Amino acid sequence: MAADEQADSYFSDEGESIAPVSLVYEHQFLKHQVDHQKKRGQQDDRRVLLYPSPHALTEPEMISLGEEGDRLTDLMESDAALRRRAIELGFRVRFSGEDGTSEQLNAYLREHEVQVPTPNPDQTKVDAPDLDALERIINHVGSCRPPGQDDDE
Repeated sequence: MAADEQADSYFSDEGESIAPVSLVYEHQFLKHQVDHQKKRGQQDDRRVLLYPSPHALTEPEMISLGEEGDRLTDLMESDAALRRRAIELGFRVRFSGEDGTSEQLNAYLREHEVQVPTPNPDQTKVDAPDLDALERIINHVGSCRPPGQDDDE
């Protein structure tokens, strides 16, 4: 399943029954939270964004492969509206030498009453778990009781 399709399934109203655990990009989760806040007046507190340790870090990068790519790169640097749109989609927009915390994204999230992710000082890059390990994680989490249910129920 493509990353966008997986995220759409996970964030749907039936998402918890489809996948109790899902690997999604930070920007997909943050955009979902902003959309949920706008639509329902509150954050989606049934889903949680976890940053594993060591930190699984992905850094989407725009690489120009020609003149049109060069123009787009120039626009990203100079066009405030385009940068703002990238932030609305949950991306941390920065350029060489800039701090990776992206205060612009954090400010946008605060404006929309969405919790700002806590910076993780552990910047070790790791790969996602292999499919066998991921299946074990999903099976374990899927057998957990829903929040608020006691053992006596």
